[in-house]
Amino acid sequence: MNLWLATSEFPPEGVGDIGTYAARTVAAWIRAGHDVSVFLRDDALPGRSRDLIVDEPSPHLAVVRYGPHYAVDARRRLDGAALVSWQCAEALAEHGHEVGGPDVLEVTDRHGLGYFTLMRQRTLDPRLAGFPVVVAVQAPQWLVDPIDEAPVYRLPGYWTGEMERAVVAAADGVLLPSAYWAERLASALGDVPRLVVMPPLAAPEGGDGPPPAPGGPVVVVGPLGRAAGSLELFSAMKMLWESGCRTPLDVVGGSAWYHPQQQSMQAYLTRAYAPFVVRGLIRFHRDGPPAAPMTVVRAARVVVVPSLAETSPYPVLEAMARGQVVVASDAGVARDVIRPGENGMLVPAGDAPKLAAGIRAALALSPERRAAMGQAAQGTARSVAD
Repeated sequence: MNLWLATSEFPPEGVGDIGTYAARTVAAWIRAGHDVSVFLRDDALPGRSRDLIVDEPSPHLAVVRYGPHYAVDARRRLDGAALVSWQCAEALAEHGHEVGGPDVLEVTDRHGLGYFTLMRQRTLDPRLAGFPVVVAVQAPQWLVDPIDEAPVYRLPGYWTGEMERAVVAAADGVLLPSAYWAERLASALGDVPRLVVMPPLAAPEGGDGPPPAPGGPVVVVGPLGRAAGSLELFSAMKMLWESGCRTPLDVVGGSAWYHPQQQSMQAYLTRAYAPFVVRGLIRFHRDGPPAAPMTVVRAARVVVVPSLAETSPYPVLEAMARGQVVVASDAGVARDVIRPGENGMLVPAGDAPKLAAGIRAALALSPERRAAMGQAAQGTARSVAD
């Protein structure tokens, strides 16, 4: 088959959650014998290029790039997510007109990337006709923003949310990373029969399981944020430290904006928990090379994913793939893959005391029980990847 993928990230430039998903999806398609074209806006393209640039890094893969000045006429009318969505649709239309369209188009849809492609299909644009569009929903802004306590009534965020809603309603199929997001979308939009839960591919990694050293830290992989459950995590850790625990918390990754305080979540937590930062119980690790976060994770005694609304399934799946003991909330893929007490710990989202209890139980595991749980976690991650 001739498969197309429109995405906002793709390696080597994009190595975030969407870039990871896109790279692994493309690799799986190529292994299955399909021809693949990836469409990507590349803001690093030199000059004021208005052309499509097509590279073929391998026999079955073409990468079609366009710069921020592509479809320049639209820049006079659109901005932000709407402009990016229009440029994506125009690139798909232009390339399809030149070489023919795909058998299937998938869009990694965050911030309504597929909106104008679907709207132009519905208004019978002949260059975008004749193929189904499947969207892979990645933490829709209109559902995450209320949990993040963001001002949902403000522009352009409000209209970005409306674009995301329209994409789900108009797509021929909707892929979701967890049952949690399927339930959230069904609750918000009513019955959507085209929803398919498909956990993203993990990258199982061999090794000797979790490190046996008893002094390893508790690790959370960022970005910190309200929807990430950071307030509940720090509250839980404070409960543990005040009861005599001396295990530090290592924070890996960046930080989202904390709207009620008008500062980054890291800045807010650094001030609110300053005594624990001074004592070395809270350690923030700067972003580094892609491998750097996993170096910290491998040294962890426990990996915690306390999301109120999971914005990425990868922290859970990749920590499990590396044999780590994971304590995670039930607001994401963890609910689908963790069997409590067997291959990890599952706690109710937003409940700091129960999160503290889960972390305490994980820290108390014997080396033998911890190794067995890590091996079970690796087995689960492999089965998800298969």
